[in-house]
Amino acid sequence: MTDLDRTMDTTWVAYYQPNAHRQNLAILTNARVAKLNFEPGSNPLQAIGVEFLHDGKTYQAKARREVILAAGSFQTPQILELSGIGNNEILEGHGIKALVHMSTHNGPTSTEDHVKIFSIYEIDPNYETVDDALDPEVLARQKELYESQQGYLSSALVSLFAFIPARTFASEQQLSEWKEKALAAAQDAPPGLRKQLMLQIEWFLEPQAVEGEFLPGDTIQTRARSALLLHGVVHHALALAWYRAHHVSGPDSIPSDRPEYILSPLSSFISSSHINTHPTDYFSEPADLDMLLAVLKFALEKVYRTAPLSDVVRRQVAPTPEECASDEALKGYIRDNCSCVFHPVGTAGMMPWEDGGVVDPQLRVYGTANVRVVDASVIPIQLSAHTQATVYAIAEKVQANSL
Repeated sequence: MTDLDRTMDTTWVAYYQPNAHRQNLAILTNARVAKLNFEPGSNPLQAIGVEFLHDGKTYQAKARREVILAAGSFQTPQILELSGIGNNEILEGHGIKALVHMSTHNGPTSTEDHVKIFSIYEIDPNYETVDDALDPEVLARQKELYESQQGYLSSALVSLFAFIPARTFASEQQLSEWKEKALAAAQDAPPGLRKQLMLQIEWFLEPQAVEGEFLPGDTIQTRARSALLLHGVVHHALALAWYRAHHVSGPDSIPSDRPEYILSPLSSFISSSHINTHPTDYFSEPADLDMLLAVLKFALEKVYRTAPLSDVVRRQVAPTPEECASDEALKGYIRDNCSCVFHPVGTAGMMPWEDGGVVDPQLRVYGTANVRVVDASVIPIQLSAHTQATVYAIAEKVQANSL
């Protein structure tokens, strides 16, 4: 949202439209990269193009300088593995020739995301909310107001964020218990993940470090009116949500957006040798559930009960009184309703090779001469913020260095 003319600015508007006239830019929609192609016998590997699928057919695109991979935190590591960059044993188990061997602590190994849970309260009906746009007349009026840069369509629909340290929503005893669990997890973690866990232990105890977040959302899916929905978010999962892909059931399976709280080492980002088989399922350490519970209880017991918000709250909708009867009941509510915030990072982390890195400081994939990754997968540890602006900054940095 721009301040000058109050219009929504998108990637399409900001990046594509100013460059649409360029002769060296072509966008092919509904195409999917299957793998990277390398010059046979090259060392380090020299990428010469990509193989991609479009309308059921396979095509080849040639590369003269370099290949920049920006398929996102899930499919970037999947494409790397399908191209022969990964763990020998895993790749060969799927009939893929390993071109660059990455041990169990290197390669596409883990993903982190922000995990959230919502709560809903009815509020004073005299206050208009975005959910009122369910009424066609209200929506029509808001569209008219937008033409004169008025109304809530002319501003960010999420206008308030609260970023809070762990001590705000957790007791000293809870912090101590989480620290012990993190230390235990760090003992068996690969080098890079161990360093990340040690950082997170510092952040748990740092008064200024952000570990939780609150932001309002819409209740359109619940069809609620005159209601306030508040998301509670945990920023750093203790177990780093290590990823497992062997639960993929077939080519029609899709990535899950509901974390399950089980600590488990990575299997791989592939479960077959075909790009149309999707990786799936997040897993994290049980302490993450306790942390999200603490965030939810802080919202229910503090945020909604503090003026001026308490002055407009009328009735609690979710979780229900029955779901608030005990911590175990609230945990059940969290399991049934939690989701990610779609901020996955870390699956092709920029770290030293010996720490398990996939890309170097120039975002070049280890073992290759001209393959770089430009997406959130290179961020080695989850941010205490939303990821979009950082991903844009990474892309702009790479573009500037490529000129």
